[in-house]
Amino acid sequence: MARSTHIYAIDDVATMIGEDLELLHEIAANTNVIEMAHVHNSTEDGTTGLPGVALKCLQELPAEIRSWDGGARGSASS
Repeated sequence: MARSTHIYAIDDVATMIGEDLELLHEIAANTNVIEMAHVHNSTEDGTTGLPGVALKCLQELPAEIRSWDGGARGSASS
């Protein structure tokens, strides 16, 4: 598989795909499917960076998770 040459900050990804930032953080931190990197920026803590190839996964996973019994965080999904 070819390496991505584009890295997107997770907050920008959330805006780009119209998804909840907190949910994307949970997915990225709890899956082996999505490749991530720590990105140093002007903040003390930095941010999570995702390669361009992760965007498709992050568009599909939240919809799949919402379809599970109990939803994304154990509450009933609508």
